[in-house]
Amino acid sequence: MSNEFTNQTTKNQHVVPQRHLKNFTISNDTKLECLNADAMRLEKTRSPKSICSADFFYALDSGKEDEYSQIVEKAFGNIEDWYGDNIDRIENLLISKQVLSNNDKHAVSWVIANFYFRGYKFRFQTKKMLGKLMDWLAPNISEHIHSECVSEHPNIFSDENKSKEIAKKVVDDGLSAYARNTSYATNRAFDEKFANTLTHKKWQILINNSVEFPFITGDEAVIGITNDKIPKMFANGFLALTHIFNLSSKIAIIASYPYNEEMHGQVVFKDITENKPEIFKNNLLYVNHTYKYCYASKKSFFEKLINSERRNKKI
Repeated sequence: MSNEFTNQTTKNQHVVPQRHLKNFTISNDTKLECLNADAMRLEKTRSPKSICSADFFYALDSGKEDEYSQIVEKAFGNIEDWYGDNIDRIENLLISKQVLSNNDKHAVSWVIANFYFRGYKFRFQTKKMLGKLMDWLAPNISEHIHSECVSEHPNIFSDENKSKEIAKKVVDDGLSAYARNTSYATNRAFDEKFANTLTHKKWQILINNSVEFPFITGDEAVIGITNDKIPKMFANGFLALTHIFNLSSKIAIIASYPYNEEMHGQVVFKDITENKPEIFKNNLLYVNHTYKYCYASKKSFFEKLINSERRNKKI
C-alpha cells in the first residue's frame, strides 16, 4: 500500500498492480510463467513484485522523483485496496453466473478504466501524439516569439540568426517538457465518466475453469481493440473500443459497444472451459496487444503458441 509523500517515498511504481498479477500465479507458488511476446520465447518465472513497474513511473517527468508521483501512487492505492478486498468475491459471483449489483459493476468498471489508462501503451500513445503536436506547433511559436522580441528589443536582438536560434531553443525546450508531462495520460485514470461509460456497454463474461489452459494476462492488464463495424474516425473512442479484461485465470470480461437498446448494459455469461479455440483466441489477443510480456499460471498455452510459430516458419 502507498504512503504519504512526507512519510515514505515509493520509488518502484507498478503499472499493473501486484494484487492483480497474483490472480495468475502458478498453483502453490508465488511466481508467474513468462512469455516474451516480442521474441516469442519463454523466459524464467517472475514474481509480481519484479515486473510491470518502473522507478517513479507516474512522475510528471517519468523516472524523476516528485510529489505528483506519490499523490498518484496513493490514489491508485485506494482503488487497489477495494480491488484486493473484493476480487475473490467478484470472481466467485461471476463464476456462478450472478449479475453484479450496480455498485459492484461500477466499481469493477473503475478498475478496468484505471488499469487501461495507467498502462504502458496508452501513456506512450499520449506522449507520441503530444510530441507530434509540439513538433507541428514549434516553428510557428518560435517565429512569433522571435518577431515579438525583435520588435520590443531591437538593440538586444540585433543578430537575426542568433536571436532565431535562441527563440527556437526556448520553444523546443518548453514544448519538450510539456510533451513529457505524464499527467495528461494519468489524469484519465481518475475520470469517472470512463467508468460510467463501461457500465453502459455490453459485457460478455467468459468463464474458464480449464486447469490446462487458464486465461493469461500481460504488461497491459486491459487491452483495447478497435471494432471494424465502426467508422475509422470514431473507432478509437472509448465507447467504441472493445475492452478486454482478464480478471483472473478463470474470468474474462469483454466490454463492447452497445449497438441497440437491448445490448445497453447487458451482461451475458459464456462457459468456454471445454472450448480450447475460444480460450486460445482470448489469450492470443493479450499476446498481440500487450506491451512486451505475458504471464500465466501455466505455460501450456505459451508452449503451444511457440510450437505453432515454429511450424509456420518451416512451411
